[in-house]
Amino acid sequence: MKGFRGGAELLFDGVKDHHVTLPSQSEPWDVKQLLAWIRKNLLKERPELFVQGDSVRPGILVLINDADWELMGELEYQLQDQDNIVFISTLHGAQLSVTSVERGLRQDRLGALPVPSVRWMGSHRGPFRGHSV
Repeated sequence: MKGFRGGAELLFDGVKDHHVTLPSQSEPWDVKQLLAWIRKNLLKERPELFVQGDSVRPGILVLINDADWELMGELEYQLQDQDNIVFISTLHGAQLSVTSVERGLRQDRLGALPVPSVRWMGSHRGPFRGHSV
């Protein structure tokens, strides 16, 4: 299944597939920051159906590389190259969204810290592609 289905795409302005790049920052990106970025930049309506506070709402299963995020450190998990992060609604069995992450490991020409990048694919097997600054 690709993208947001089962009505979940309505939370994201009807857009099923998103291609985005996370901005550069001095610290590595973690899941908590990714959720905040998704809420601010992609989520268009009814955020209470996807997030609650700084986390996903109850009823959203989060898998990191096919493992429950509770085993990976939940919100504190630092995004790594080729990570697959999947958000699944366990209510009514609908897939809410799917994300995979690749943190860019290239340094910019000034030698700054790596620039994390995300490409929102909507497919749990689609890779995120990094970008160079």
